Amino acid sequence: SSHDDMGSFQEVSGLETEIPVSESQKDNNQAFKTFKIPEIGQVGRITLKRGVFVKSNHFLKWYDTFKTNIIQREILTLQLVNEKGELAMAWTLLNAWPTKISGLDLRFDVTDVAVDILELAYEGLTVS
Repeated sequence: SSHDDMGSFQEVSGLETEIPVSESQKDNNQAFKTFKIPEIGQVGRITLKRGVFVKSNHFLKWYDTFKTNIIQREILTLQLVNEKGELAMAWTLLNAWPTKISGLDLRFDVTDVAVDILELAYEGLTVS
């Protein structure tokens, strides 16, 4: 999202893209030939575990929207940093929205939030 450093998590799983393939046969007057055809890509899902959002009013607003069953899609960037705090890799999730939030705990003050599990669906993924 355009909001800097919304939070940090200890574990991320499910960062993958899959495009299903179907086969089609075409009669070429001589023999049947099989062609592979890409289908519409599937919506991805990732799971973020043991996270903290520090001073994140934006996350709290997004959570309030989630609670009312309204899907608010966001562009989110996940960054992997090394032990020196330097960027090692980044993933951008296109049109991401929460599908599950568990273990939500308000801490420290009203804008610091701990989350045990945050699951997100997304419609596209780029890696940089």
